[in-house]
Amino acid sequence: MESKRKRMKIELVPNEERVQKLINKTTFKHATYYRENLIAVSLENKIIKFDKPIYIGFAVLEISKTLMYDYHYNVMKKHYNDNISLMYTDTDSLIYKIMTDDFYNDLEKNSNLLERMDTANLPQDHPCYTADRKKIPGLFSDETDGLIITEFCALRAKAYAYNIYGGKKEKEIIKAKGIRSHVVKNHMTLEDHKKCLFGDLELEKKKENVSIRSFKHDLKTVKTMKLTYNSFDDKRVILYDKIQTLAHGHYRIEEDNDCDDDIESTEVLAK
Repeated sequence: MESKRKRMKIELVPNEERVQKLINKTTFKHATYYRENLIAVSLENKIIKFDKPIYIGFAVLEISKTLMYDYHYNVMKKHYNDNISLMYTDTDSLIYKIMTDDFYNDLEKNSNLLERMDTANLPQDHPCYTADRKKIPGLFSDETDGLIITEFCALRAKAYAYNIYGGKKEKEIIKAKGIRSHVVKNHMTLEDHKKCLFGDLELEKKKENVSIRSFKHDLKTVKTMKLTYNSFDDKRVILYDKIQTLAHGHYRIEEDNDCDDDIESTEVLAK
């Protein structure tokens, strides 16, 4: 939701006298000098009209959280019990490992599963396909369009990779927020994600990113070395096996640390 407090009024000024008058105002924020006779002065608005329903934006986010929890615990977990593991979640998505013979067969035969899914993106000859629930808010859809994820590796929030089986061959999908698309496409792989997760010291973690950026309305080509592989998760605590995670403050974190110490002691004695 947009914060109207952050809106600015910008005035382009051709001379220093006008600039000084604007600087003396209590609403002055900053000035940007482009050239000798062109200065952009940023001013706060004297009157802020709060016509954006911020409370609705807040309510939508909270309702979406309840939908996620309800789907996980009252639908998926209730149906599969211990045969399901949550591998990754984001604001509006869930990635599961499900121990079953055929998930789509389960979907077809169980209305409580199927009714919570928008299956309009599946092939029309798919047994679970229906356009009746297309784009209905609150329903989940299959991001892989009916294809099966065969391998998955997540490093942290918005940084993961997976393989999908598309019939004749497998296809790699890489997601890396903040990394240029040409780097993701040409230089990042699922195998390197796994190497990063399990601490391969030989992995080249930084890649050159090329972008076109504007500096004071002058376009420049910028080359930067960005960290493309980073397994540090600031939202979860990664346990000793590098696979399981716990929320910060979870009571089992101390138990896992004790396990780490025992394993390290055993390794020292073995040497």
